[in-house]
Amino acid sequence: MRMLLNIKSLAKKYKSFITYAVVGVINSSVSFIVFSIAVFLGIHVVLAQALAYMLGLICSFFLNKYFTFKNTVKSLWQVFLFLLVNGVTMSVSMAAIYLFHVIIGIQEYIANIFFVAPIVMVLNYTGFRYIVFVDVKTTKATEEGN
Repeated sequence: MRMLLNIKSLAKKYKSFITYAVVGVINSSVSFIVFSIAVFLGIHVVLAQALAYMLGLICSFFLNKYFTFKNTVKSLWQVFLFLLVNGVTMSVSMAAIYLFHVIIGIQEYIANIFFVAPIVMVLNYTGFRYIVFVDVKTTKATEEGN
């Protein structure tokens, strides 16, 4: 019984990160399905990848905004910040795959799954939580001790 309470406590404490992970699975699934359909329809793989990536980003923005962080702010600035965080994270992921695969010599799939993906996941979550989807009212209340 105590172990169940500990699990519930951890789930509550890390609810937004867990939701973020689930949203990530959904985004990846959307991207994969769009990519697969596009390739099946005869669209060139590079264009299919671009289309899949863009739809995955759009899905990510709305699911993270409304479900993960329950953010109600409506602004183009937030969209810009979302794209900026994703751009920075993509650059870090490219540097990380270069480091782990090219320099260190870890097989590319192992490097991607066990090293790059966790780095990207933590960086995006941190950027989304503290930069993109910051609720100004909640932040001010927390700082004022309310």
